[in-house]
Amino acid sequence: MHEMLGNQYFMVRNFLAAVEQFEIAINDHPNNDKLKKKLIVSYTQIGKTLKALDLFYEVSKKDITIIFNTDVAKDDCPCPELIPLIESQEKLNENSFDFYITLAILWAFCDKYKSYEYFKKAKSLSMKNEKLDSITKLYNDHFNRIEFAH
Repeated sequence: MHEMLGNQYFMVRNFLAAVEQFEIAINDHPNNDKLKKKLIVSYTQIGKTLKALDLFYEVSKKDITIIFNTDVAKDDCPCPELIPLIESQEKLNENSFDFYITLAILWAFCDKYKSYEYFKKAKSLSMKNEKLDSITKLYNDHFNRIEFAH
């Protein structure tokens, strides 16, 4: 029930209300990756960047392609609408860790290469961030597997 209600809020882009429902639902279904992806996106939109990053890392560690293989249309992913709005604020947010993390996470659902570039920008602002080190390693491992497969 909470997931369905959260999905309704997510579809109308009421991310705060969606988070409230998704957090309850995730307790009942802790292995629901589709739910986690929506929660990650929602966290980025309500200023809970570190929670988004933690959950992004959790899902990525399990299998980064869960994020990369998002079907933007089928999964009702709002990233293509959100990204241009956020990127248009770059001048105001230059050297903002949260800004770069938000874009890195959102881009991961649409374009893993742009996502990686934003993770590198965030990493340059937080050089000793082990989570970012691990995430960029996951990306590099994924890119190497793709390259090796061809």
